[in-house]
Amino acid sequence: MRRLFMAIAIAGLLTMSALAQVTDVSPEQKQAQQIQQRIAELYVSDFRNEVQLTDDQFLKLGPNIRQFIMNRFKNAERRRDLTQQREQLLGQPNPSDADVQKLNEDTAQFERQSAMAEANFLGRIRSELTPRQQLLIPQFNRKFFDERLPDLLRRARELAGPPRGQKDPGAAQQQQPSQQQSSQQQLQQQPKPAAQRQNQTRGNGQGRAGNALRDKIQQGR
Repeated sequence: MRRLFMAIAIAGLLTMSALAQVTDVSPEQKQAQQIQQRIAELYVSDFRNEVQLTDDQFLKLGPNIRQFIMNRFKNAERRRDLTQQREQLLGQPNPSDADVQKLNEDTAQFERQSAMAEANFLGRIRSELTPRQQLLIPQFNRKFFDERLPDLLRRARELAGPPRGQKDPGAAQQQQPSQQQSSQQQLQQQPKPAAQRQNQTRGNGQGRAGNALRDKIQQGR
């Protein structure tokens, strides 16, 4: 009975998180959300095993654990936005001081919040953990984010393929040479213009006449 309750609780946790992500988004954004969901599920599962959470601990801390990993994805998106804004300003000949100052302040605030994200996460769940579990969490996070996450993202994108409605660029490049060859063959098979046929016939006749003249010269020697 206890295991059944745990299964229902986990399923509910995953379903609520998935529903929260359902919005009117582009195919690229939808694919990115799906990848994030899969990695978040894996993070929560690995966290539970590596930190050795009990069933009761997992029921209490599961939402906080999932929120932490989803916030990591949001921070990564925010960092990309700030980078794009910086590149746009640097690409302008004379950006306004107000825009530059605002970007500097936004970046500084973001970096402060990002640096405190893990500490705040541990502070929210510390009371439910043993001292040993508290030591295990930073070690697990470093291993997961530094070693596993890059490979997981790469594999997830490969399995997902291009967003629906878009063609695989690699397949398009492979089809391009064959299409070019087919076009060339069609051009070669097209009937030649009458003038070109006449020139070719005249050239063939001139060639035969030249050969006959050479034969006569050789016979006269």
